[in-house]
Amino acid sequence: MSLFVKPERDGYTYLHASSVKQNEAITILAFKIKSTDPVIAHNRFGHIPYHVLTNCMKHCKGFSIEKQGSKKSLCKGCAEGGTASKPYHSSQKRKDNILELIHMDIKEFPINSYHQNHYTLVLIDDHSSVGWIYHQRTKNQFETLTSFKRFRALTEKQTGKIIKCVQTDHGGEFFGNEFQTYLKDNGIQMRNSVTLLAQQRQQPQQPL
Repeated sequence: MSLFVKPERDGYTYLHASSVKQNEAITILAFKIKSTDPVIAHNRFGHIPYHVLTNCMKHCKGFSIEKQGSKKSLCKGCAEGGTASKPYHSSQKRKDNILELIHMDIKEFPINSYHQNHYTLVLIDDHSSVGWIYHQRTKNQFETLTSFKRFRALTEKQTGKIIKCVQTDHGGEFFGNEFQTYLKDNGIQMRNSVTLLAQQRQQPQQPL
């Protein structure tokens, strides 16, 4: 049984399969498959250049795309992807007093410490940029809340100020009932940065 491909001018590709054994009836099966639109093929193959698609027809049997006209279509996705974005300058505005805003996040390290701690709660004061770290074995809300209580007791006692607001990155360890109830009972506001937006990366995420 032999199989070969022959592209035709009418935009169709013909596949022929025939038996070539002697003393047997020769059976020919022919069916036609319409060539793929070049724009559709360009999108399906991850926006590869059109000349690459043309080369594919030479090396991949059964793959055929329609010929482009004199005016090539402009891909909106490629045009937007190649557009340079304007530089983003971080805000220089800070809070007027310490502990008005605390940025916090939990960082994971590749290996455990000597005391089997695998995570670190990072807290940075927005006004002074002073940071604190608390090592944790897990990142669950209970251990995170315990670390935050220790941080609050230390900083408020030493500075005479109170924590007014904390900012997180939507981490699940900060949204448990225990943690949320503690913040509400103590009048501490929580705000969150936009997920997966580099322009709103909070301070604990930048240095680590």
